[in-house]
Amino acid sequence: MDDLLCGILPLSDEELSAEEAWELQYQHMAEFIRDGVVFSQFEARLADHRAKVVKDMTRSTYERDALTHDRLLHPRQMVNHRGAPVFNLSSAKLLLRNDVEDGKHLHMSPSQLRQTQIAIYCMFGLSEFKRRIYQAVRREKFINWMDDKRQKKYLSQFQKKLLKKQKKKQPEPEAEAEDATKDMEEWRRSRIRSKLVTVFFCLILCHTPSL
Repeated sequence: MDDLLCGILPLSDEELSAEEAWELQYQHMAEFIRDGVVFSQFEARLADHRAKVVKDMTRSTYERDALTHDRLLHPRQMVNHRGAPVFNLSSAKLLLRNDVEDGKHLHMSPSQLRQTQIAIYCMFGLSEFKRRIYQAVRREKFINWMDDKRQKKYLSQFQKKLLKKQKKKQPEPEAEAEDATKDMEEWRRSRIRSKLVTVFFCLILCHTPSL
């Protein structure tokens, strides 16, 4: 999916067929080898992903055109009704995100951090700037939480697939117990047959007149 979104893999089968993509790149990928993906699975998934991406891109283009039209009719104001600059439209937004990612807010007070970029940060009052710091921190925590959740989900799925493969390779405990029971019954039957044969020959010898 990511390769389609990034343009690495063409959306059209005419530009690059599923078979060509499989032979050139994807059959050699460690993830596909590990999960045991075969060409028929790859071909079906690629067709589904291509259809979904084309649908999403068509919808995104429509929404972008509609937004552009609305912005021409109702342009966003760079200042609010009080005449103060809008934080989300200023360069302070991305600059503060970078500062929070670098951990500057952990070693400086809001006032000190505000003084590091006087020309940009000081366009906003201290109370407003504090609120924006807390907002950027919450955003950073949320991103980290989502990344951790994705990693745990991927690890859980990988462990389940690995366990499933191991179960396929190893016989089931119930099957092993059933086989052991069958072996024991067969052994008992062979012992009984052996004893019956012995008894039979003894009877024959006992009733046979001696010469």
